[in-house]
Amino acid sequence: MCPPSRHRAFAILCLLGCVALGTALEVGQYVGRVNEPVPNEAVDLQAAQEAALGQEQKNEAKNMESLLHWAIEHSDPKVLAEQAAQVKEDEAITDMLDKKRKRVKELVDIMNSQPSEAQLMRDALRQLTAPDSGLDDKVKALQALQILVEPIDNANDLKGMNGIQPVVAALGSEMRAAAAYVLGTAASNNAHFQQDLLQVSPDVFAKLVALTTDPQEEVVVKGLYALAALVRNLDGARAAFNDAGGIKAVESVMMRQPEPGAKDVVYGMYLVRAKRKALALMMDLVQMDTNLAQRCVEAGLAPAMLALLRERDHDLQEKALEGMRTLLERTPLAGPAFRDAGASEEVKQLHILLYQTVEMAARSGAHDSEDHHYIQYLMGLCDQVTKLLQGRKPHIDHTEL
Repeated sequence: MCPPSRHRAFAILCLLGCVALGTALEVGQYVGRVNEPVPNEAVDLQAAQEAALGQEQKNEAKNMESLLHWAIEHSDPKVLAEQAAQVKEDEAITDMLDKKRKRVKELVDIMNSQPSEAQLMRDALRQLTAPDSGLDDKVKALQALQILVEPIDNANDLKGMNGIQPVVAALGSEMRAAAAYVLGTAASNNAHFQQDLLQVSPDVFAKLVALTTDPQEEVVVKGLYALAALVRNLDGARAAFNDAGGIKAVESVMMRQPEPGAKDVVYGMYLVRAKRKALALMMDLVQMDTNLAQRCVEAGLAPAMLALLRERDHDLQEKALEGMRTLLERTPLAGPAFRDAGASEEVKQLHILLYQTVEMAARSGAHDSEDHHYIQYLMGLCDQVTKLLQGRKPHIDHTEL
């Protein structure tokens, strides 16, 4: 009989053998399954992913289509139409802006290819001074210069181009009106050019004053234009104007009467444009310089202004009455000078003529016309001047001014 210890050892070995055998069978079965081919029904992972993605896109497209139908069903057709029209309008505007940008670029290119204003000024001066240039070519050159010197910088460049001398020289020729126009334009509100002009040509005032006696009104007008531009900024220019006999010359224009059979008389009016320029110049001098105002009165300004009251131009009469009022209010010598010149009677006669005009308008039913009110305004100016001549302070109704 075997000992118990040997029986226990044998039992343990048998148990271990059974466990090993079971494990081997399971491993064999697993290995067999691994080595078996994949069935046709097995899932391809990549295909599954593509299928899922395709289905997702289909779902998204379906959702977008549903969203579009919902938006259409819940939208105002009128608003949609307006929005569509706005889109078309925006496209049209964009197209228009593109065309404009292209056109602007073309214009800029053209401008860049053109000569500068400085070069055009040199060309005009060359044409003005060329020995072989005819009168018409020279006049055209001066006309071009007049336009080119309107900018202050261009006018100030004229001296550096030696352009002042030939223009001043042209004042003594058939081109005198065009030359005076160039100088007046360049000197307008330009003290720098005025100084250059007086430095280069100290006798310019004498030459311009001489134009005021010219038989052609256009020459007189352009000469007065240049004189008015030159005296506005510099005390030295006003002194040179006075020394050249400018005050008497301008007053002579205001009193100038036509020669017998003169062709310049139109409806009884003569040199009206020139007389307006002359009066405006005198009033500028009166308001700019008190001492010069006294000289103007002493030189005979009162009779010259009264001569304008006898003109048949209401605008000229208005400017003369306003000038008389200003002088009577500001210049002590004006009152005696006007009274000695017979101003009271002249103003009275004008008032009578204006009153007769008003009466005729009333009879014709035109008493509410603009001309009717303007005549009444002139009558009011006559009353104000009359009171000032009498030493009384007039009441000015500013609603009529």
